[in-house]
Amino acid sequence: METPLLLIFTLLPLLFFLAVLRRNRRRGHPSPIPPAIEVRDPAVARCMLIDHIYADAFSNRPLSPFPVDFDAGRPVSHTINTVPYGPLWRVLRCNLTADVLHPSRLGLLAPLQREAVEALIADLSAHGQQVVVVHDSLRPAVFTVVTRMCFSDGVHARDVRAMQDALQEFFLSFAEANALAASRLSRFLHWRRWLRFAGTFDRLIELFHPLIESKRRLTNVAMVVVIEGLGSIFREVR
Repeated sequence: METPLLLIFTLLPLLFFLAVLRRNRRRGHPSPIPPAIEVRDPAVARCMLIDHIYADAFSNRPLSPFPVDFDAGRPVSHTINTVPYGPLWRVLRCNLTADVLHPSRLGLLAPLQREAVEALIADLSAHGQQVVVVHDSLRPAVFTVVTRMCFSDGVHARDVRAMQDALQEFFLSFAEANALAASRLSRFLHWRRWLRFAGTFDRLIELFHPLIESKRRLTNVAMVVVIEGLGSIFREVR
């Protein structure tokens, strides 16, 4: 009785492996990666990326640069990094240019940059005469500026460090996840690595989602106040 069971448990993994291998071969070879095109003329780049006639036809990219569908089971949200070039991409870029990336915002950025430089100098000075790696101190200073630009001053320093560490872990595991996403067999054989990569994104959601929702609520409240103020002005004019 033990011999047939032993044969069954021995042959099952082999049969599974052969079935997956046969299925992957049927799919054929992957499409070649298109060559990279470098455009150095700003006017030409703007025409290709923004112009309503050529933007959609010239340049495009996959719907998602990531090997897994992170929107599955969650509210769908689009960013300039995840949508293909087209009308929606142009709208998102125009919103950034008109608000966050507008030259008038540079004056608001100066105090944040000054505080970041002061924090960087203090951190480097704390090491005394020891040899230090500037990159290890520069990255937190820059990330703090980016965090304050996105979420104002309401983020604790401990949470800023946690977000930075989670992002670094996510980007470091991204290349490995792309390799595992090439076939189901790779994901099956290295399932621990795959789950670890998915866990890094869940960690990012835990850290960033509350801040995004809080910022969104504040923006909605501000819009309501503005609309109510305009309504009262129109009533007075009438």
